[in-house]
This record gives sequence, structure tokens and C-alpha cells, in this order.
Amino acid sequence: MTEEVELAKCATLQKASKYVASVLVTPDQLDKVEQIRRKIMRNKAAVDSRLKTAVQSQIDSIRSGLNELKKVISFKLDMFYFHSAQEDIAYVKKSLEEVSNIFVECEPLNDKLLKVKVAHERHAKLAKTNSHLGLIFNVPETIKLTENLIKEGKLLQAHKNIMELEATRDDLLLEVYKIYKEEGSKESYTDSPLYAYFSEVDNLSHTPTELVTSLRIVEREERSDARCINQEKLTGFMPPGRPKCWKDHCQAVIKKSVENRFDSNQLELTDKTDKMWLVRHLERMRALILDDLISVKHLVRPCFPPNYQIFKLYIYYYHDAMSRMLEGFALNQNPSRPNECVTLLQWIAEYYKGIATNSDNKGIAKNSDSKGIATNSDNKGIAKNSDNKVDILHFHITYLFISVPDQTFNNMFSYILFIKFFKLRQVGSQDWNQDKLPETSGDGSFQTSLPIILFQMLDQNLQVGAFIKRNVKLKILDVCASSLKDFAGIYKKAIIDFKNKYFENRASVKYFEPYMVSICNNCIIIAEFSEQMKNQQRAELGEETFSETRLAAFNSAINAYKTLSFEICDILLDSVFVDVAVYYQDLFTRKWLGSPVVIATVIATLEDYSNDYVHLKHLAFQYIMKQAEDRIILEYVRAVLSRRITFRNLDERKDAASQIKEEAKKISETISRISKVEISQDSPCSILNLIAEVLRLKSTDIVSLEISGLATKYPDFRADHALALLAVRGDMGRTECLQLISDLKIKENESSTSKDGIFGRVIPAGSVLESLGSKFK
Repeated sequence: MTEEVELAKCATLQKASKYVASVLVTPDQLDKVEQIRRKIMRNKAAVDSRLKTAVQSQIDSIRSGLNELKKVISFKLDMFYFHSAQEDIAYVKKSLEEVSNIFVECEPLNDKLLKVKVAHERHAKLAKTNSHLGLIFNVPETIKLTENLIKEGKLLQAHKNIMELEATRDDLLLEVYKIYKEEGSKESYTDSPLYAYFSEVDNLSHTPTELVTSLRIVEREERSDARCINQEKLTGFMPPGRPKCWKDHCQAVIKKSVENRFDSNQLELTDKTDKMWLVRHLERMRALILDDLISVKHLVRPCFPPNYQIFKLYIYYYHDAMSRMLEGFALNQNPSRPNECVTLLQWIAEYYKGIATNSDNKGIAKNSDSKGIATNSDNKGIAKNSDNKVDILHFHITYLFISVPDQTFNNMFSYILFIKFFKLRQVGSQDWNQDKLPETSGDGSFQTSLPIILFQMLDQNLQVGAFIKRNVKLKILDVCASSLKDFAGIYKKAIIDFKNKYFENRASVKYFEPYMVSICNNCIIIAEFSEQMKNQQRAELGEETFSETRLAAFNSAINAYKTLSFEICDILLDSVFVDVAVYYQDLFTRKWLGSPVVIATVIATLEDYSNDYVHLKHLAFQYIMKQAEDRIILEYVRAVLSRRITFRNLDERKDAASQIKEEAKKISETISRISKVEISQDSPCSILNLIAEVLRLKSTDIVSLEISGLATKYPDFRADHALALLAVRGDMGRTECLQLISDLKIKENESSTSKDGIFGRVIPAGSVLESLGSKFK
């Protein structure tokens, strides 16, 4: 082996001699000896660098093998800790038995407090009796007042008083019943004086006397009319004034009262300049019709004979009057207010949905004649005529929609949705300042009702468009897609205002993080709902009708909400880094060296905020944890390259390198534990390990290898980054650092590097950009 080495040395010397002889042929070439020597040394450094890179790849393979070995060792340690867990379970079991024994000892305390329990129940009964005394004393006066209201025809007020009297009576008799039951008495609560005291209340509940008497008279006259008609068939004689047809007159009076009811409400529509006049009027009519029909069902129907079918008769009359009112609105509609047309159609759609789902209202058109509900010529075919009027109403509203140009329609409908979305945004932003946590969904994530309300609104408008015409639905679909994206901008502005308000005074919002989490989840839910709407409409309309334009519009809206959810995650992280900003200022200084305060504070703060982050949707949670790790490492790299410290000797560098590696490991393990994801080899924490290697090494030759590895692995690593990192070591002069960087040919132009990586976002100390930034500041 020694002989081979000696032969290799001799061959090398001979080769070197020939090379020197070929270079130094003439005397004037002796002046270039220094240049030739430098050139040879650079070539030698390049060869050494390639050799070191090969060695480094081998070292990386060895490291991965050691990591696998470490996992095996940790598994064996977990098996060892399993036995200690069994001991803990036995201890907990023993503690539970002790608690059970303590509860058994407390049972005699129940007997000692029995008197207190009896006194409390007696006090509660007396308090309730005392509260009823005022009602008991006013019973006779209330009964007289109710009788007068019945005589005056004020049935609703009378019914209210009757309900109050019956409620008081029932509460008191229930207490009497309980007393008799506890005492074991054979007497019934009907034998008590209270029952006799409230006996007149039952008399008030009987049907109104005047109405029943009038209906009995009408029934007598109807029977007389029937006898006269039969007599005419037999003898041909009809007494004078017969038939009186009082039943038809009664129904005509009822119909006229319903029409007057609607006409009186129409007189209140004096000011139609207000944009919401139609919405308020329809809501008022809905409440009025509902109240009237409830009164008819519970108060009027018991007074009429069953063959009148008075409740269904009222329904038909109200249906007819409502159809005529809506037809008048449609005929007199202003084309410049398309939102009123939308309101009418939505109201009609809900109205007919109620008829379709209510078994009492089915067959309005079919059974009106067969069941004998309408007996005179005016009332026959009420439902048929009402349906025809609604068809006319549908025609007029459809004409208003399809007669305007596409651009005008889009502008008008976009304005309508913008107003609705803006109001929805105001309601949503008001909820963010509540003193309670947001709602929790089934998967444990925070959210609000905004996405559901938003897409119910869009779905209703699409149903209205389908109710009118297919082309109108397509127009509305286009406006919905563009409005969804516009709402993302409106929503974003509200979020920024909410963020600014919080950071100006962090005590002004109690649950900032939970509501920001719910807003982020809302954005993801809106994106999912938009995807579902896109797929549903695409399947219904077909690929050709749906077109690439609409597909691009929906995809743009979906991407806008996904991007907004990521921006909200960044805002959430801002809260974390505002809290630890003071500690980052101490990073990589003499105060940091050897102290665990900074890393302990950062990890504790991140774990505290992660209690809110776990309520994020999976997509947002993975993003925010990745960004948290990335931003922590970014602060470390920025601190290193800011030259806050220059090491005095090798021992200081080794201590700092060990501390950097240890803190990088803690950061990686914390992120892995919170996000429940295994540690990746491509983790940003590996940057800190490479920086630590640069600081730890003693030989400058191996340092150049590590710098070359950094530049190869991270394309955004520039020459100024390398210069700042070498300057931190403190054992290399600036000229030597520049020469090393020049030999390694590291990129110097910032425009040629990516700004998405860690180094691309860091301006090192001493660079031209930092000097310019300081001058501008």
C-alpha cells in the first residue's frame, strides 16, 4: 500500500513538472506565476467542492438511517411506559372508591334537612297563592266586562278575557287537585268552592247568542223556502216574497266583509315612493289573513251549521280577494323596479307552496261545486277564476322581466342582490361582537348561519327565474355567479374593518379568534356550496347551455372564497406574532444565548391559540399550522441574517448551533403534535439545522461545502445571504467571505430568485435593499 502511494506521488510530481515546464517557456511568463497559482487553486477548490457534495449526500443517507433507528428505540420506550400507565389506572380506581364511600357517609344529611325541604315547599305554595289573589278578586268584574264586549260584537277582546279567566281557573284548580291527592281525600276538586266560584266562566265560553239566533232564523227561512218550492212543483203556486234565499244573502254579506277588509288595507298605501312598501304591505296582509282565519276556525266555525263549511268558504273568499289584489299590483307595476316583481313572485310561490302542502286547501278548484260550498252564481268557480287571475299576474310579471335588455336586467338584478348581500354582511358583522361563542357544527367547527341564508336567497331567486322562463333563470344564474364573487369583496372589507378594530383595542372584542375561525369556516362552506350549485345547475342545464363562461365565473367565485379563507388564517396568525413580537427582538442576541425563554414563550403562545384553531375546517387548519411553522422559521432566519450577534470564538458558535438545533426540534415536534401530522423531511425547520452546521464547523473548507449545500437546496438563497451568514461566524474577513462566495458562484441578482421561499422574504443586514429601506424610513 505504501509503495503504491509513493508511485502515485512520483507520477504526480512528474506530471506537475511537465505542466510547469510547458507554462514557463519564456522569461516574461515568470510575472504571471501568481495568476497561474490562483487559477490552479480555484480549480482545486471546485474539485474539492464536488467531492464534499458527494460526501454530504452520503452523510444524509446515514442520517436517515439513524432516524429510523431512533424510531425503533422510541417504540421500545413506549412499551416500557405502558406498565406505568397501568399503575395510574389502579390509582384512579382507588380514588373513585374513596369518593363513593364519602357519598355514602353524606346520606344522613338528607334526613337532617327534611324540615327545611318541607318549609321550602310550603313557602312556594303560599307565594303562588298570593300571586293569584289579585286575579281571584277581579273575576266578577272581568266576567261583566266580557259580557259587554260580546254584546258589542268585540269578539276578539272578549275571547282574550275568556282565555285569561280559564288559565287562572285551571292553575288554581290544579293546586286544589294536588292538595286533595296528597291528603288522600275522597273529595273531588269539583266539590271545592273555587270550582263554583268560576262556574260563570263556562257560560262565557258558549257560542255568541246573537249570531246563533240569526243563523237559526236563516235555517227556518231556508226550510220555508224548501216547502214553498215543493208546493210550487205540486200546485204551481209560489207565495209572494218566496224564496227569500237568506242563506245566499248571508254568504254574500260574508264575501262583502272580506272584500271590505282588503279594501280598507289598500287605502293605507298612500306612499309608494319607499322601496320597501310592497314587502311591508304583503307582510301586513299575511299577518292579517292568518289572524282572521285562526279566529274563523276557532270562534266562528262552531257557531255555523256543518253544511255551511264556513271555514273553507272563508278560505275561498280570501283567496279570491288576494288574487285580485296581486293582479292589480302586477298590472300597475313600474318596470324600473324589478325587485317588486321578484317580491311578488316569491310571495306567490310561497303562497301556492302552502296550498299544495296543506290538506285542508287541496282541491280548491276541484271540489268547490261538488261539495256545495258555493250555492249562488257569484260564488261558483271561485278557485277557477282565482287561478286564472294568478296566471294573468304571472304573464304580466314575465313580460316585465323579458322585455328589458340583458344588460339592463343584469344591472337591475345585480343591484337587488348587492343590497341584500350588503344587509346580510351588516347582520353578520354585528354577530361578531357578541359576548358568546359562535355556533358549533356536527364536526366541532365554529360557524354562523350566513352561508345557509346566503344560498337560500340565491336558490329562491333561481326558483323565481325558473317560475318565469328558462332565459330569465339563465340571466339570474349569471348575476348570482358574479354577485357571489362581489360578495367576497364586501365580506373581506368587513373582515378587515373587524381586524383593525380589534388590533386598535384588543379588549373591544371578547371572542375575536373564535369568530375569525367561524368566518374562515364560512368562506370554506360558501366555496363548497358554490361548487354544489355549479354541479347541480350544470347537470340540469347541460354542458352546452351551462357554457365555459358560466363555469369560469363560478370557479372564480370559488377561488375567491378559498383565498379569503387563507387570508383570514394569516390574520389569526398575526395575533400570535403580535403577542410574541417582543420576544423575537431578543432572538439571536446575547440575551437569547443559553436562555430557553424565547422558544418556551413562542410554543406556549401557539399552543394557547391552537385551542381555537382546532375548530377550523380541515383545509384551513392544515394551512394555518403550515404557515405558523413557516413564519416562526422566517423570524429565526431573519434574526440570524440581521447580525444581532457576532461570535467571539468556536465555543460560542457551537453553543449557539446546539441551541438552534434543539429549538428547531421543539418547533417541529410542537407543530406535529398540534396538527397530528408526522414530521416531514422537507420541513422548514431543516433550514435551521443547515444554518447551525455552518456556524458549528471550524474548517472554512467544510463551511464552503455547507454554503454550497444551502444554495443548492434553496434556490432563493443569494450571495448577500451567504455573506451575512459567514459574517456571523466572526472568524472570516469580508475579503475571504467574498472570495468564497465568488468561487461557489452563488446568485447575486434578487430578481432571479423566488420570493415565496424563506430566504426570498429576508433582507440580510448590510445588503443594498436594507440600506435603501432604512433611508426611506
